[in-house]
Amino acid sequence: MNGLICVNKPKGLSSQQVVTRVKKILNCKKAGHLGTLDPLAQGVLVVALGRATKLFDYFLPKIKTYVARFTFGTETDTLDSAGKVVATCDKTVQETDVLKALDAFIGEISQLPPNYSALNVNGVKAYKLARSGKEVQLQSRKVQVHSFKLLQQIDQNTFEFEIVCGAGTYIRALARDLANSLGTVGHMSSLIRTASGNWNISQSYTLDDVERLKTECIVSMPDSLDELPTLEVETKWYQKLANGNPVLDYCDAPLSKVFCNGEFFGIAKGNGTLLKMEYFLK
Repeated sequence: MNGLICVNKPKGLSSQQVVTRVKKILNCKKAGHLGTLDPLAQGVLVVALGRATKLFDYFLPKIKTYVARFTFGTETDTLDSAGKVVATCDKTVQETDVLKALDAFIGEISQLPPNYSALNVNGVKAYKLARSGKEVQLQSRKVQVHSFKLLQQIDQNTFEFEIVCGAGTYIRALARDLANSLGTVGHMSSLIRTASGNWNISQSYTLDDVERLKTECIVSMPDSLDELPTLEVETKWYQKLANGNPVLDYCDAPLSKVFCNGEFFGIAKGNGTLLKMEYFLK
């Protein structure tokens, strides 16, 4: 059982709990998700099955799209609605001020990750240190925000945004930083991931769908890579490919899905001398 399922993760479950549920439904021994969503978040969670788990590094850097609600006037320790309130501010934020502030958060920006995150601090998850009351020292890092649009104002203190960003961007941290730029405090009150790379929420299946449809939900590895060209390699190279070894021909090929004798072997790229497997999936 090798392929991927685009799951519409429900609010309240961890990403790993979703993976465990999918494994149980499909009786699949090996599975993993391709990009964590916090328990309070919902939306696109791509679950890889079997050999497709080797595609983790390929899919992880893909651009992601979120619809998020930020509530100004209260900040929590977790920077989302699950945390304890640690700061308040009576300032009322105006829509015109929000619109003016967004430009500063588009492009490559420096972002300090939340203390309640899965980043490692001396081998320990930051959120574990934070929960135990220990000091968490994280370093700011560069992240890429491609677009940051105000969709609507929900109520006096809550605004809804669409954010398109690169890997490693914390939407909760954007809520904190946008609020600070407006002279107030804030937190992320809801989050939906609507797209991850080529995976869109319109293609996703609920866990009930997976329970009902089972393997019909699975997208094959080649079909999940439809943005890549297909490269048909001559039969003489079959054994080389079967062993994951480079071949002498096709040395100028771009990153491609590689087939030989009708079998899919993975993703390869020519380096000017050889065709080398970047992701061996056989």
